[in-house]
Amino acid sequence: MLKKLLKKYREYCFKIKTKNKYLPNLGGNVFLENTNVKIGNNVKIYNDVKFWGNGPIVIGDNVKIGDYTMIYSSINGGVYIGDDTIIAAKAYIIDMDHGVSKNKLISTQEPIVSPVHIGKDCWLGESVTVLKGATIGDGCVVGAKSLVNKNIDNYKIVVGIPAKEIKSRQ
Repeated sequence: MLKKLLKKYREYCFKIKTKNKYLPNLGGNVFLENTNVKIGNNVKIYNDVKFWGNGPIVIGDNVKIGDYTMIYSSINGGVYIGDDTIIAAKAYIIDMDHGVSKNKLISTQEPIVSPVHIGKDCWLGESVTVLKGATIGDGCVVGAKSLVNKNIDNYKIVVGIPAKEIKSRQ
């Protein structure tokens, strides 16, 4: 009985949906708390990456996700990563934030949720943070330790806190 229960629990906690019949290339200690992760072809997920929350996380083809990256997706939001994108180590991507109205305790306020979209052919440097509602256009480069909290047009290079455009890809 206990064996069957554990098997069902593992199936629930570690269900991965892929477009191909083979698992993606996973590093050690990849944590899949989120059961709504869809992974494309030829994806490399390095060590100690964490997917959590209960909303959709959709990863395109040929994506690389660096060590210690954390991706959180809420039920009414989602995180969508386009094909051929590279996310360096220690990135933090989240589609929600806490409410901060002064008329209620912060701990009792509903979260504010808005999907995150990362385009095709992007490169996010080490320790980049992407917050709720941000859309990073196709072909963008986000410098190390930058914070993305708004939309970035296609083929822009951005750096800083908050991330600001410094030039365009030619």
